[in-house]
Amino acid sequence: MTDSSINFGIIPTSCNQNGTCTASSFEIAEDWIKLFLLRNASADLSTMARKQFDDFSRLSKQMYDSIIGTNDPDLSAFKSRGGKLVGYHGIVSYMNNAFRFSDTNL
Repeated sequence: MTDSSINFGIIPTSCNQNGTCTASSFEIAEDWIKLFLLRNASADLSTMARKQFDDFSRLSKQMYDSIIGTNDPDLSAFKSRGGKLVGYHGIVSYMNNAFRFSDTNL
C-alpha cells in the first residue's frame, strides 16, 4: 500500500510507502469514551491500546445497556400504540451498518 487512506472496519487508516499504517481519528468513538465513560472531555486517548478499548467496550455495556441496549427486538407494544418505524441504512458509509428488519418482532 502506498500513501493511501483505507478503511479497516470503522477506523479510517492511512498507510505510507513503507507499509506502516496508522489509524486516523474516529471522533464518535473518542467522544463516547471521553464524554460518556470517562466524563472528561479533555482526556488523552492517543496512547490507548487494544485492551483498553476492549475494557471501554465492556464498560459501555455495563453503564448504558439498560438505557440504549437493543437485545430485546420486541416492538409489539410500540406497534399496538400505532407507532411507525422509519429505518435507514447505508452500506457505503462506515458509520451505518445494514439494519435487518427481520431482527425485530412486530
